[in-house]
Amino acid sequence: MIKLEIMLLLLAGLNPVFEPLSCFPAHDEPTDYQVTASGQVYRHSQAGRRLPERTLVADLSGAGWRFTSRHRVVQSQMSLTAYGAHQVFEQLLLLAYDPVNSSEQMLALRIFPQQLTPWQFEQIQSYVSEAEFSRPEYEVVALWHQQQQAAGWRRPLAGLAMQLPELYAGVLYLPVLHQDTAEHSCPDGPVDISVLILHMHSGHSLSPGIELQLEQAGPLRWQLIKTEQRLALWLLQEEQRQLVQPEILEISSDCLNCVQALDLAEWPQQRAVAQFWLEEGAY
Repeated sequence: MIKLEIMLLLLAGLNPVFEPLSCFPAHDEPTDYQVTASGQVYRHSQAGRRLPERTLVADLSGAGWRFTSRHRVVQSQMSLTAYGAHQVFEQLLLLAYDPVNSSEQMLALRIFPQQLTPWQFEQIQSYVSEAEFSRPEYEVVALWHQQQQAAGWRRPLAGLAMQLPELYAGVLYLPVLHQDTAEHSCPDGPVDISVLILHMHSGHSLSPGIELQLEQAGPLRWQLIKTEQRLALWLLQEEQRQLVQPEILEISSDCLNCVQALDLAEWPQQRAVAQFWLEEGAY
């Protein structure tokens, strides 16, 4: 069904500019950042504490894209970055609509604790395409070093993202609906989707997309199921459950294209996040 605002734009002879995820409403995730529709990224909090004034950490408005305010923040680390070796940083997972090419785009933006100058869109590189791996090894290594020192990466999507990417062991899982963004409509009824499986640091596909059919284009949930031999990833929608990855993968630091099955001995990992002291007589 075409939305009213889209219909008015079409009747006026204007090309509508879509915002990703507009067909798939969900609550915003609380983060320390704010993303504007034109692509400015502000930090308004630090570790959950409000800052005296917000700080611009990236200005991606030069792309001319429309960004959704919904985003996801993940902790990350790479052996080589623009701010030195073995840096721990935050990576923002973003979605935007490119009106020139009528396509949605996924972006991964790296934010460093010591960063003082806002990133610009030109500092975000295109993702490492699968064709690059046919080049000589030294060229692939050089490309990987260049990618690591960029502000992040971007990748066009062949359809509509249904939610923000989900991250497991350095691998991003993104369900994409098979629909031309130029159709100006939200899907109704059964839909076909592809689940993209991407390297979190370069955006290249670690395996072919998983093709699935859903009863409707509704909310999706992920579930990890552990067996004696493996850890599998399932996609859930109401009563429907479909296998996405029979044995979940993790990225390896050995090379850009190195992945391996997740070691079940390391799962689940636990760490202390809070400590509550026993208090008596406090009332």
